[in-house]
Formats: sequence, structure tokens, C-alpha cells
Amino acid sequence: YFSGAMHLRGHQTRRKVKQLLSHVPGYSILERDPDYYKNMGRSLFCLAPTGDGWGRRTTLAAMYGCIPVIVQDDVQQPFEDMLPYHRFSIRVKETDIGDIPAILEAIPRTCGEQNDTAPPA
Repeated sequence: YFSGAMHLRGHQTRRKVKQLLSHVPGYSILERDPDYYKNMGRSLFCLAPTGDGWGRRTTLAAMYGCIPVIVQDDVQQPFEDMLPYHRFSIRVKETDIGDIPAILEAIPRTCGEQNDTAPPA
């Protein structure tokens, strides 16, 4: 799931996301969504491509229980030195945007669930 502006000068990555993923079944790539927070909360994965902010979508996705898919080459996330982003998000290089469906499909759907055999965190 992704909803956000794509027309500004710095939104090349977002336009590429729309071009390569908007036709993929099960993917919702929108410029405006009146049910933004509801749809984010209903989604398993939420794209967080480069834009003109400071990781707002990554934070919102995590808050709404959606796994952030960060598409921001060479951009450090807020508090990345203190938060274990590798445990609650996925990073995809901008050159691999077209491979996102295969990358996400390869992730077990039990990812993130606790099980009885897992060692304590």
C-alpha cells in the first residue's frame, strides 16, 4: 500500500513505484486516499519511498501495524542508531523497485509472530 504525492520534483522514486507496481494485483498505489490511515492499518506492507519528508510514512506504517518497506537509498531513518529497523521493516534499493512483489512474497507470513520456541528478546 502507498498513498502520497508523486508530482513534485523530488518524487522520482515515487513515480517509479507507481509505474512499476500500480498494475500488480493486490497493490494499492494512490496519490490521494481519504481512508489513508484505515487502509494503512489493513495492509501487511506499506511502501515508504523517498519523498520530501523525514520518514513520516515509516513511522506511521509501524504505528498502524503495517510493515514499512523503505525505498530510500543512502537515507538514514530517524533514530536508526537506536532503533532496530531490521526487526520491523524491510529495505529495498531503488534499483530493485520492480522486484518488490517477489521480495515481499518470499517473506514468510509468520514473520514477526511470536512462537513458543523462539528465544526471549
